[in-house]
Amino acid sequence: MTSPITPSALPTQLLDLTESRSVSQTSPASGDFQELLVNLIGNTAELEHQSQQAIESQMLGENITQVEVLSAVKKADLALRLMIQVRNKMLEAYNEVQQIRM
Repeated sequence: MTSPITPSALPTQLLDLTESRSVSQTSPASGDFQELLVNLIGNTAELEHQSQQAIESQMLGENITQVEVLSAVKKADLALRLMIQVRNKMLEAYNEVQQIRM
């Protein structure tokens, strides 16, 4: 299964991407970037689900503090913003590749 994105784990995942990039330059491996994207999308969806559960728990009066709810919502927001930035960079790279003349 996927592990949730935490602020401390995020730089590690980006570091893993950097390391896999340097490895792929010497020996190309297919699917690494795709796998990373799928994992990041899954983590983002999981954080969104966790934040919705935290909000529902708070609304139902369960034993959860407002700080925990806010933390869950902020984690989901950060993950979504990261995914939007990755999407924007991928679209920008795609457009640049389209403009290359052969």
